[in-house]
Amino acid sequence: MDTKKLDKWADLLLDTGKRNNLINFKDTRASTVEVLLPSSDVLFEKVDGTASFEVFDPKIIEDDDLEESSAPEQLQIETSEESSEPEQLQNSTPEKSDASSGKSAFLAQYSGKIKRQNQILLYNAATNPLTAVKNIDKKARGFIEETGVNVAYMAFGFVHWKESAVSNYVFRAPILLVPIQLEQASAVEPYFIKSAEDDIIVNPTFSYKMDAEHGVKLPEYNDEGLTAYLEKVKRLVAKLQWTVTAECKIGIFSFLKINMYRDLKDNAKAILANRNVRQLLGEPTSTEKSYGDEETAGSVVNPLIELHSVVDADSSQIEAIEMAKTGKSFVLQGPPGTGKSQTITNIIAECLSDGKKVLFVSEKLAALNVVYDKLKQAGLAEFCLQLHSHKANKKDVIADICHTLRAGKSAVSSKADAEIAIKENAQYQLDAYAVELHKLRPVIEKSLYQLYESYAAFRSTPDVEFPIPQLASKGESYLIETVALLEQYADYIPSIGYDYRKNPWYGYINQDTSYQSKNEVKGDLSAVSQFLQVLIPLQQEISEKYEIQCTSVEDAQLWNSFFGFAAASKLITPSLLNRERFDAVNSALHKLQAQSADIMAARSVLGAVFDDDIYKLDGTAYHKKLTKQFGGIFSRLFNAEYKQLITDLRLCKKDGKKPAYNE
Repeated sequence: MDTKKLDKWADLLLDTGKRNNLINFKDTRASTVEVLLPSSDVLFEKVDGTASFEVFDPKIIEDDDLEESSAPEQLQIETSEESSEPEQLQNSTPEKSDASSGKSAFLAQYSGKIKRQNQILLYNAATNPLTAVKNIDKKARGFIEETGVNVAYMAFGFVHWKESAVSNYVFRAPILLVPIQLEQASAVEPYFIKSAEDDIIVNPTFSYKMDAEHGVKLPEYNDEGLTAYLEKVKRLVAKLQWTVTAECKIGIFSFLKINMYRDLKDNAKAILANRNVRQLLGEPTSTEKSYGDEETAGSVVNPLIELHSVVDADSSQIEAIEMAKTGKSFVLQGPPGTGKSQTITNIIAECLSDGKKVLFVSEKLAALNVVYDKLKQAGLAEFCLQLHSHKANKKDVIADICHTLRAGKSAVSSKADAEIAIKENAQYQLDAYAVELHKLRPVIEKSLYQLYESYAAFRSTPDVEFPIPQLASKGESYLIETVALLEQYADYIPSIGYDYRKNPWYGYINQDTSYQSKNEVKGDLSAVSQFLQVLIPLQQEISEKYEIQCTSVEDAQLWNSFFGFAAASKLITPSLLNRERFDAVNSALHKLQAQSADIMAARSVLGAVFDDDIYKLDGTAYHKKLTKQFGGIFSRLFNAEYKQLITDLRLCKKDGKKPAYNE
């Protein structure tokens, strides 16, 4: 078999580049700290799965230090000489006058304040180590919530390696990794670092890189102690001119994909023997029995009776359960909230009923927990074994298996038969209802379903009480004939002696006859009636007082606008309404209107060429100078005043061009 495509899959999983901190460890501001006290070998001896260490907080200052110091509460510590760039660590402790810097200064400053044996002193060159610890705790919790994997580790010992003997660049890789947990009871309580119960891990990624590039691996750790183990590593890497240090760091390390890589490499033949894997790789496979062994699986005749669903399932979910039961391979896709977890729960329960084993995997821990909780509620928790999470260590797995093996046998409750009988009866009733609903009725030749549809289409039509004799014998032809006659009747209504044009409602075309619409019309009519009771006496009063015609709503609107304008106008006064004065004012206004038309025409001509700044110039003076003083061509030639006039006009032109003299 060709393993090239499978090798490509494996290579995509492997991360032996220098961005991986298991290959190239770097001290960062946010997610790494170094343990200064106790020493690495002493701390390593205390790591036994139950040890708990209190993180010393540099912000906690002794009372005597406060009394002795009067300097500002700020400490600036430069990075050690190994760092390429100096950084600053600011704490609320008094500034020391000691000239020493970096890690040694930090150690000298705080080593005397370690009072309890379980306290550890952490160091970060760029910030308060407690800040880095909080960041590590936050990232580790995020990984656990997302994937169920603990990525917080305490690294003991580092290999300082080079890519070649002549290279000047030295990289660091951790050697032993101890899983830890960070805990803080409250914001005012100190942080505690607890070692997990898992085994001590030899850096698998760097060990693989050494094996692939140099043919040697990091030795297995056999509880010989940190000093003895690091000596073995020193002797191993001395041939490569590499060095080993015993420093201890705390950070985030993720190397789970190396296990997947090894699985693909070590079991390539077994993996490629699977038909589904070969199909995913794009290789041709036999199509025989491609959807499962139909001979052994068979098909589901009655899902209600044959399936063993433990949670509710709709028709599409039952279809997926049937496919899984019959051994078909498929992809179930759907947006959030459509019941995929319920379907998976029912599929697992169905496979358990058939005596099958199910491996349920997910990238997100939340998906695993949802399905497990549903199985637990259904009483299937004893059949579940959690193999992949920060809680699934060896002891818990063994204890879980033992608990299941020792569990007593239980029989299905007698209530199950009664429940199935109730469901069968409900199924029979629903099926019978569906048959009756879609059965064609004699004479009318329509089903109840079709009749309900027709009735629903006319639910807003007013009820008409009209008994039809021998209705049971009236078929489709009678209905068609009756509809045609009713349409003719509606056409002949105007010619039966009633002049509908005199009806008060003539012209009202609103088709909405609902209860709400009727109430709205009643309200509008009531408002109109009240309005007319006020308007009609007012019309009579102004008609008599001012000797004008005001007999309609349109007249009232016209005179309302006039009186409103007259009340607000400063021009219209009672004296202006005198006939002689009105005629004189009206004549003057007509003259002004004619002059205004001329002005607007001239302004329109100017507006087409010039902007509004033209009106800021003295038009009379410009015109007199241009026509009299500069009428001749020689008077305009080389004349500065004329040029200034032209420049002023040019600035006002919209196109910015120099105007000609004739223009």
